[in-house]
Amino acid sequence: MDKKRLEPHLRYWNENGISEIDANIRAFVTKVFHHHPRLNPAQIAPALENYIGEPVTLARLNSFTAVTKTSARLPLYFLPGLCSILDSDDILLFLARERIRKLVRFAELELTASKDERERKRLRDELLDYALSDGLRKKESKP
Repeated sequence: MDKKRLEPHLRYWNENGISEIDANIRAFVTKVFHHHPRLNPAQIAPALENYIGEPVTLARLNSFTAVTKTSARLPLYFLPGLCSILDSDDILLFLARERIRKLVRFAELELTASKDERERKRLRDELLDYALSDGLRKKESKP
């Protein structure tokens, strides 16, 4: 694997031999868990347990995010459940290559532009209707 192609936030090892990818993933997942607008980690754990069908305690979730518990890793099979429960693909996008993140961003911008264009068209049509009806009224009022 070409180390130059790794995403900057997913470098495997720093100069001190510490796994940066592990620390960055843990920090990101912690941020996602603690800054969710509706759920806190104590609510995420039982929801994830219901989703995957195996015990998930708050302590277990916390061990996946603690930088001191390097032997505890967030299992990949948790990711679909977490994304569903959190209604967010942020964790997957954090792990994705820059190209995928850019594709997703591009798609989001295109959808927004399409929605904006539909709104502009609707307003344009309404304004044209007003202009046409005003024009007809002006013609009718002329002797």
